Amino acid sequence: MTSCTIGLDDTSSGRAAFDWVKSLPLDARDVVKVVTVTEFFGEASGSARRRLVDAAAALRREHPGVNVAEISAEGPTVQRLIAEARGGDLLVIGSHRDRMLRSMATGWLPERIAVASTVPTVVVPDDWNRFDGDGDVVVGIDTIDEANAAVVGARFAEVFGRSLQLVSARPIPVGAVVAGGRTGAVGLAQMRPQDAELLEAVMDRVRTRYPAVHVRAEAVDGDPIDVIAAAATDALIVFIGREHHTAAGGALFGSVGMNLIHGSRTPVCVVPTA
Repeated sequence: MTSCTIGLDDTSSGRAAFDWVKSLPLDARDVVKVVTVTEFFGEASGSARRRLVDAAAALRREHPGVNVAEISAEGPTVQRLIAEARGGDLLVIGSHRDRMLRSMATGWLPERIAVASTVPTVVVPDDWNRFDGDGDVVVGIDTIDEANAAVVGARFAEVFGRSLQLVSARPIPVGAVVAGGRTGAVGLAQMRPQDAELLEAVMDRVRTRYPAVHVRAEAVDGDPIDVIAAAATDALIVFIGREHHTAAGGALFGSVGMNLIHGSRTPVCVVPTA
């Protein structure tokens, strides 16, 4: 059984998050909590309630038998969504991709939620198209702490019948020149020993939990921001790990996570370290 919480509001990003959940292969074993948070200066509660009812009805039509809970909450959006998702499997929220000023005006909500959530958090861009992602499930790997992200990604790959691609970025030494200005990927056998050991360890964890999932790994020379963004272009979804619990203290935002959320049309799942 999967328990999924959606943060739903009356915006294009909120609708994209809802559509992403609706595209999942849900059945009677799954629970979906549709949550609208009404803050003091937010929308009228009547409008929020109608949206909840309509969303629940649409989910039941698309997935007969699925367990849908409609929750109208009041209070700070970040804290309430995190509280409602606690103990579940996924929290799904939307984002306004490439709208940095709007994100700043709304308090960087996707980033704040993703770095504080206790469960894996999928951030769906408002221009996401369910037919865009025909590729693999991609996981960015930097340290062994990303093993949990890889395990969560493998579960997703199993559900969708996709391969799992582990990508490790290797910063290019100062002064080095890459032929043609392009980065190069190498197979496991050609990696530097530390890269190979890291990816082998992560692959072992994944195969122990999900032996049926096909897993491949590569190390790519280049900046992690560019490498993971390139891998995400044709991916179904991309997973990244998260060690920190505040946007100010974490290396995730302002780097790989921030760039993926604001630059990629591919949904991004931020996974807390186990």
